[in-house]
Amino acid sequence: MSIPVNTMGYYDEDSQKWIPIDAVGLKSENNRYTADDIKSLDDIKIDNDNHVYSSAKERIDSDFLKINEKVDQLDKGVDNKITNLEKIINESSSSLNKKIYFKNVLSYGADPTGEKPSAGAIQKALDEIHKEGGGQLFIPGGKYLIEKRMFVYENTRVTMAHNCILLRGWAGGFFANGTPTDKFKGYSGRGNIIIEGGILDGNYANIDKYPTSAMDSIILGHAKNISIDNVTFKDTISAHAIDANGCDNLRITNSKFTGFIDLTGQRNYSEAIQLGEFIEIGLNQFGEFDGTPNTNVYIAHNYFGKSDLLGGWGCAIGNHYAVYDIFQSNITIFNNVIEDCGFAGVRTFKWNNVKITNNVFMRNKECVRISQAAGGIESSKDADGVQMNRPQNGQNVLIEGNDFYDYTSSGVVAFGQIYNKEIAWNDEIRISGNYFKLKGKEVGKYNDEQAIKLVFARNVFVSNNKIYGGRRGMWVEGCFNIFISGNGVSNVDTEAVYLAKSRDTSSTVTKSYHVSIDRNEINTTGRNGVFVQKCDHFDVRDNNVLNNNKEQSSERGRGGIYVENGYDGRIEGNRIRGVEKEFAILVEAEATEVNVANTKGTGRIIVLGESNFNGYYGTNKDDYIRKITTKSES
Repeated sequence: MSIPVNTMGYYDEDSQKWIPIDAVGLKSENNRYTADDIKSLDDIKIDNDNHVYSSAKERIDSDFLKINEKVDQLDKGVDNKITNLEKIINESSSSLNKKIYFKNVLSYGADPTGEKPSAGAIQKALDEIHKEGGGQLFIPGGKYLIEKRMFVYENTRVTMAHNCILLRGWAGGFFANGTPTDKFKGYSGRGNIIIEGGILDGNYANIDKYPTSAMDSIILGHAKNISIDNVTFKDTISAHAIDANGCDNLRITNSKFTGFIDLTGQRNYSEAIQLGEFIEIGLNQFGEFDGTPNTNVYIAHNYFGKSDLLGGWGCAIGNHYAVYDIFQSNITIFNNVIEDCGFAGVRTFKWNNVKITNNVFMRNKECVRISQAAGGIESSKDADGVQMNRPQNGQNVLIEGNDFYDYTSSGVVAFGQIYNKEIAWNDEIRISGNYFKLKGKEVGKYNDEQAIKLVFARNVFVSNNKIYGGRRGMWVEGCFNIFISGNGVSNVDTEAVYLAKSRDTSSTVTKSYHVSIDRNEINTTGRNGVFVQKCDHFDVRDNNVLNNNKEQSSERGRGGIYVENGYDGRIEGNRIRGVEKEFAILVEAEATEVNVANTKGTGRIIVLGESNFNGYYGTNKDDYIRKITTKSES
């Protein structure tokens, strides 16, 4: 390496270059600089990009400018982010106001004093909720005069304060989930609706000021997912508190239905909750009349009864028409209290898959009525109005765990239909674990009350029920495959179990077939414990029958089990006791192929007719079935 002549400097081993040094820069009065110190000072002139500046100051000034530029860029980015964030927050706040914040009807001019009409103001709020895609409407406490029906749209929650009263101020009711121009079909209409709280008052006290002959409080149809909860319906006039037609997943809970009057003189059957198919005779307010049925209905924890002003309903829950080949289904009626219905507490009308469980019925004419559709009537027309002229039935009804008190006609009654020699059976009914109780009276002092009445029924199981009081325990007429077992019946005027003559005049169902009456406890009847007539293939087995013939008629003797006529019967293993009976068992000569065996107790067993006998069946030496008589010759 050559060193430049007359040049002060040093050799940099890293760069392998001679680095000149300004001699003036080395002058100092107080400091001495080594070669390493000089090298460090010179390194400051080189930046991160290996650019060599003429002095350290120049390099530092350059770096400072670069830093300022980066700070300016960062400031601009932060400003943009803050602006964007403010925009997002504002938009979100606006969205929250729309989606979460409720509408208070007072903000729209509703009058809580009841002096001025408020339906228009409430509808304005509902319309605004509809425009925003859904929301919640709040109606505070007070009285609101309603001058027209209000339309509740999809995705809406209507919440009324517990002391909010909507007063009928016109000829109609309060809410509907459809407008007159809606043309929805099936379940495609305005759903996802909740109506909760408050009192809907039919305002019968001011019927002269606001006259009407009929009004529906709430009209529902063609929709999914509707809930009515904790609403009080008061003093409804002639029609329905809730008229539901063609709804899927309908829930009506924790509500009160008090006070009803029929001003038409033709609607003694009117239902507080009507469950109907969507046809014009049922609901003509909106939508297509396509016969859409209700399905997946849950009605629970409600009260039905009188108000301070008006009496009870014709019917609490049910329907009074049907559509051919269309069936309402999956209906649960659970844990309701139903009082003072003049027609029936619950009336199914050609319904499938019904559960009526754990309800309390008090002072109704009929508590549960199971109806089928006859032929040649409005209910045998299809959805297009074509008359099919055929009867039709639903099936699978469970009636379990209910308490029936002080009914004036029937606890449970089921009527099938016969038309043109075709029958619509009451099919697949289970009546189990219920309690039927009338006020205690002396035998012979009841009226026409019957706990269970089956007419044209098939595949019915009546089991483990407790029945006290009434004219009769169970009535079976023109039925097929009936199983009556494990029930307790006491203190009835006539029979615990009565197999009746068929009322059919068309010779379609002239008698009952395949009836089993087994393991029942029967105690204290005015007449016979069990009365069999017009029945083929019957069994009366293993029953305890006590204290019969309390009526003590001078015209006819009665006892434990009486068979007037019938074919192929078995009367076996029964225990019959009591001192007032004329006989333990009597089989009349009109009956055929009836055997009586293994009876325990007291009294006479009288078996008349050539084919009837006291004994059982065994085999002869060739293994053929034969009769074995057990009647003693002595």
